Amino acid sequence: MLTVTIAPALLDLLMAADKFECTMAEVVQPLTDAAKKFLGVRYKDITKFQDEVLNLPLVGVEAILASDDLQVASEDAVYDFVLKWSRIQYPKIEERQEILATRLAQFIRFSYMTCGKLRKVMACNDFEHEFTQKLWSRFCKCKMSFNPNLYTPKCEACKKRYHSPNCINMTIDEAKQIANNFTCDRCLAPDNQGSASASATVDP
Repeated sequence: MLTVTIAPALLDLLMAADKFECTMAEVVQPLTDAAKKFLGVRYKDITKFQDEVLNLPLVGVEAILASDDLQVASEDAVYDFVLKWSRIQYPKIEERQEILATRLAQFIRFSYMTCGKLRKVMACNDFEHEFTQKLWSRFCKCKMSFNPNLYTPKCEACKKRYHSPNCINMTIDEAKQIANNFTCDRCLAPDNQGSASASATVDP
């Protein structure tokens, strides 16, 4: 049975497996799986153990973020933690951008973040400009480049964002009034009917 007293050994194992992935994968896979499970359960509340988790190596943080046991108040909290950890562990901006883009961004469910926090992501230098623009295009119906001056309500069903008034025929004030209950026309279609309480007409 794995215990907290052998946590350092588990981290050493994960780091070795990460470094020599090709040659060690089959041999240590059962052990690395058990180590990841242990870390995920042990540090499932990253706010409670934040000081400890902030000092973990990359493979340890990846194991925690990938765990189904992770407990957070919102996806905004995951983003804030990832950014804080990366700034501590990778003070050089170039290295930090690479780690965020290639290793950690995949664990952040950007579509579940609040509009305000997502705007901060778009303006954050910790992420490469190309990455943020590609990220934004995944969520915006018209795939237009991010513009902080445009309001972008999110469909509660498909999680896509829609520029107002570019993507939907309503003013910014009208869009803000239904911000928490907006469902796009596509999700309101008869063959994709959801539990929507508000709608908007999407431009063709």
